[in-house]
Amino acid sequence: MRTLFLDIETTGLDFDKDKIVEVAIIDQDKTILFHSLINPQRSISPQAEAVHGISKNHVKNSPTFAQSWSKIKSIIANQHIVIHSTKFHNFFFPDELSCAAKVTSVVTEFEGTYKKFYSPKRSRLEMALEIIGYDWESDDKGALTSCYAMRTLWFWIKENKRKELNKKHAKNALLRINCRDSTGSMTISNGGLSNKLEIRS
Repeated sequence: MRTLFLDIETTGLDFDKDKIVEVAIIDQDKTILFHSLINPQRSISPQAEAVHGISKNHVKNSPTFAQSWSKIKSIIANQHIVIHSTKFHNFFFPDELSCAAKVTSVVTEFEGTYKKFYSPKRSRLEMALEIIGYDWESDDKGALTSCYAMRTLWFWIKENKRKELNKKHAKNALLRINCRDSTGSMTISNGGLSNKLEIRS
């Protein structure tokens, strides 16, 4: 099972009526597995266009989602899919990404790692990336660019968890029993402080 990063851009924020206008999927090595504009066969809201910059003219000759879905599904089936939000993005897909083996929200994972994280109004992904010092390198924040950003955040989370685990192991190692000394005492070292416990028979 591979970990893949998937992002979309849409005509708006209502997954009951709005449609996808761009899909991108990359793997952990930054290989582009799928990237295409999608003809939503409906208008794109001004608010959405202001965010992703995709207009009706951009997508008028693009394939529809129905024409693209079989290819997308063949890529993500039985894989671990990392997306922005499991409370939003997956609902734009016919099967809500149930064909994947696992679907993870990178922002939710970040919130579990970075306890001070809070984003009442701003994009949770953009705020998380700002916290780790991510440089977008471009004003384009479409689906493909966001996939690269999510990948960076995902690896940051994994590295942070590894460091925290190492700290925990190191802390536990400070509390250890060294050995019985010649007097029948036991030396316990805790953070460099040693105490002797008398062993009475």
